[in-house]
Parts: sequence; C-alpha cells; structure tokens
Amino acid sequence: MGAITRSPSIPPHSGGAAGSRLVIVRPGARSVRPQDLAAPRAPRLHLVALITLASTAGAWLAGLLGYRLGFASAMRVPDLSVDALGGASHGAMMLVAVPSCVLTAGLESPWLLMALFAAVAMPAGALVLARPRTPGGPRPRPLASGFAATGAILAMVSGVLAIAWIGSPARLELLAPLPFSAAAVAAWARSIASAAGLDVLVVAALVLWTILVARLPIPIWLRALSGAAVGFALLVCAVSLAASLGTSAHLNAARPLVQSETSRVGLLLGSTAHHIVVLEPDDDGDRIVTRLLGAGSPEAQTLWIGARDTVPGFFRRLRAGTR
Repeated sequence: MGAITRSPSIPPHSGGAAGSRLVIVRPGARSVRPQDLAAPRAPRLHLVALITLASTAGAWLAGLLGYRLGFASAMRVPDLSVDALGGASHGAMMLVAVPSCVLTAGLESPWLLMALFAAVAMPAGALVLARPRTPGGPRPRPLASGFAATGAILAMVSGVLAIAWIGSPARLELLAPLPFSAAAVAAWARSIASAAGLDVLVVAALVLWTILVARLPIPIWLRALSGAAVGFALLVCAVSLAASLGTSAHLNAARPLVQSETSRVGLLLGSTAHHIVVLEPDDDGDRIVTRLLGAGSPEAQTLWIGARDTVPGFFRRLRAGTR
C-alpha cells in the first residue's frame, strides 16, 4: 500500500487546505521468489521412526510369544528353546501366514467369519462419520451426542464379546494340543489355522473400535471408560492371536527330517536346554512319539539330516506310505 506524506517544499498553513499539497508515494513492484515462500511442513520423521520401531518391536514380541505360548505348548514341549534375536523373523513368518489362516477360517467356519467381517465393517463405517470435538468449538447436536455415546457403549460391548470368544470352549477346542493319533494331525492343523484366522478379525475389529473411541465427541469420563475397556480387550486378544497364529505358522513351516542309528525318520522340532526334540511315529505308524535326544544317549551321537517337511505333511506322507 502507498504512503501518504506532505511535500516538504511547501510549508503547512494553519488555515484551510488551499496552500497544501498531498504527495502519494507508491512502492515499486516486488517479485515473489520461491525462496520467499513459506517452507512446506516438514515431514514428521520422528513420528515415522517411532512407528517403524514400534512395529518392529511388536513383530519381535509377537514372534517370541507365538513360539513359546503357542507352538511349544501345542507340541506338548513347553520348554522348547527360542532364540531371542530370532523373534522378528518369527513375527514376519506369522504375518505371512495371516491370509492362509483367514482363508481356512472361511472354509471351516463360514458363518462365523461373516459375522466377524460385519463386526469389522461396523466401526470402519462409523470412522467415516466420527468427528472429534473441537476445543472451544460449538457443542455437538443432541442427536450426534446420542449416536456418539451409543458408539462408545458398542465399543465396550465388543470388548466384552471379544474376551468371551478368547475363553470360549469352542475356541479352546480348536486350539487343542497335538493329538496322539497320526491320522488326526491334518484336521488338527486346519482347526488351529481356523482359530488363528478368526482371531485376526477379532483383533482387527478391536483396533478399529479403539480408533473410533478416540474420535467420538463424547465426555472425557466416557472416553476413559470405553477406551480402558477396549484397550484391555485388545491386549488380551493380541496375546491370544500371537499364540494361535504362531502355532499355525510354525506347524506349516518346513523343518528338517532327521534319523539316528536306532530310531526311525523323524521331524526335528527344536531343542530344549538339554535335549534335541524329534517328532516321529511309533513302530506301527499310528501313534505320535516325541523323542528327547539327550547329550548322553547313543541317538545323539549321530543324526542324519535329510529333506524338509511340515508337521501335517510329514504325517500325511507317512500314512500314505511314502516314508
């Protein structure tokens, strides 16, 4: 904007404006250079790094929990050793197994899978409409407040139902330990994969409910109550998911076949602090035997390592007479 000044060459007069003159000074045109513009908002690199570290730590912890709480317990050898540094690789293997587990759940329990998909779609659709309350802004309308409170209540109900599913007899039956009959191994592995696939959808629904509770325009006490309920349910279900998904992933992981001078061909499961654990059939081939090869036993002196196979594949080929 131009500045208005009085010409210094003409003295001001006390009376009237007849002897005065106004001079308008206009600034010259200015060009805007790219460096004069405000710099764009820098990416929050610290937030990206925090999310990356949290995801890596979560995969590492899930891998360790899946092996110790899931696979080792399911194989009836709860003291199987696991390398702490290998937790991330176990977690990555569990992530790869998610699609196949969900597909197996759809084949084994289609109606239950459809119900869980509806449970996931409900908070996902509500997230589109949810708007958090703006500090200092107008109060939400009574209808919107009613819907928000209903959403918080539904989130708490979903948390209760999720914990009920984790402890239900139907799920515990699907996650039974290793059967003693070689003929039941294939069906047992499918039931564990089905339970893991259902657990994936339960955890996905709880994650969406947790985000929804954080965005709903509800009173602080209701947000704290619903957030604590859904958060606790999410923690319980996440640990349970790590156990079931870890069991299914390790059951379908290829393991080396071993044989000693005095034993049949077996599947190497891992090791404990003092033994090598081998899964093999009995003399008739109908029963499963878990053999612990200790340091002082003759079997531990010489072990031949052959091809690789999964737990269900090993007993399926054994019953087919290819072993």
